[in-house]
Amino acid sequence: SLLNRVYLAQAMTRHLGKLSQSDLDLLESHFDWHQLERGETLISQSDIGDRMYVVLTGRLNAVRIDEDTAHTLGEIEPGDLVGEGALFDNSPRTANVVAVRSSHVASINRQGFEKLVHRHPEFAIQLTRIITQRLKAAQNPTSTVQRSTNHTFAICPIGNKEEIRQFITEDLLSELKVFGDVLLLDGNAFDDLLEVAGISNTPIQ
Repeated sequence: SLLNRVYLAQAMTRHLGKLSQSDLDLLESHFDWHQLERGETLISQSDIGDRMYVVLTGRLNAVRIDEDTAHTLGEIEPGDLVGEGALFDNSPRTANVVAVRSSHVASINRQGFEKLVHRHPEFAIQLTRIITQRLKAAQNPTSTVQRSTNHTFAICPIGNKEEIRQFITEDLLSELKVFGDVLLLDGNAFDDLLEVAGISNTPIQ
């Protein structure tokens, strides 16, 4: 979709710097598009990889298995690169990468990447820097990466407002409670929190 192409352009600009429209068109022409459902595996540990992925939407987890023990390495968010080392060698994948929820990713294989580098050698230089930074972080057990995991979602009713309220109270809230505490902050709940009846309907001055 057009939106996924916008996400790809944003991600690659973030990692490679300012790109012209012709650069973005060239990048897009070498990428393939994939959709993952929750629980679906994108990368399997120990497999030989020849493809790099860019997360466009959703969220994935990287999990390494050592002697039947699973170690969660971290979350992979929109804009992140996955498996970029595979563009330079045939080394085995070091972890499983699994979709936490429905996700869209784009991928490029080594042959496509080499065509890009032939025209823009700086792509390879910047990608090498990214890989080097990740290796340094992995070798330093005290290093931490601060990243925002806060997201805001708006649910806008089209038509019957009671139907959307029923969906939120009966379906959405129960699903969200899996991840932690949930508060439905409507007018009544706001009044109760402040212990002032009708304050939620106070006109803006």
